[in-house]
Amino acid sequence: MDHKIILLRHGLSTGNEKGIIQGQKDYPLAEEGIEQSRSLSHYWKDHGFSFDVIIASPLLRAKQTAEIIASSMKLPIEFDKAWCERQSGKAEGKPFTEVKLHYADQPNDTAYDPIFDSGESRWDLFIRAANAMQHLLRRPAGSYLVVSHGAILGAALHTVLGISPSPGRVRPMRLGFANTGYAVLTFDATEARWELRHLNVTCHLQRRFG
Repeated sequence: MDHKIILLRHGLSTGNEKGIIQGQKDYPLAEEGIEQSRSLSHYWKDHGFSFDVIIASPLLRAKQTAEIIASSMKLPIEFDKAWCERQSGKAEGKPFTEVKLHYADQPNDTAYDPIFDSGESRWDLFIRAANAMQHLLRRPAGSYLVVSHGAILGAALHTVLGISPSPGRVRPMRLGFANTGYAVLTFDATEARWELRHLNVTCHLQRRFG
């Protein structure tokens, strides 16, 4: 049996609504984010999805998303700080527009530089994501749902695809997740091979708003 891993970004938060760089600061789900999470759990139940356990970031927006899904699908949850969002230094809690203006005249950071003066570098984030994925593979083969955040989930996909941070100022390919968008991965231990089956799936949102 393979490892099946679904990487899910949290629902829309109040910080998302306000255009704030959240990082590791806590913001709850907005009403829309609550509805997104409910729609997703209903969609998964209707389509026969099942998981052995939910592994979630303890940050409030991810925690609430995981709890909504767990309650609906009767699943256990584990919280793991390894899946917290990228630490964004001095930008945390500030609007994107303000931060963009403040750093407009400064060159892009390299992969080794702390983001926004004191946050995690791209290499630090990549290594944390690689370790988190490795810990998943140390579990028995099964189906796992990870509820987390955009930057760390993108980094996790980079580790699977072998896209390491560039040593210069060129940023790697962006692998984005909408709020409650998810990726589906499998790992075949016999072949030691990953397969990325789906990226940023949002069918449940189309059903809700369509």
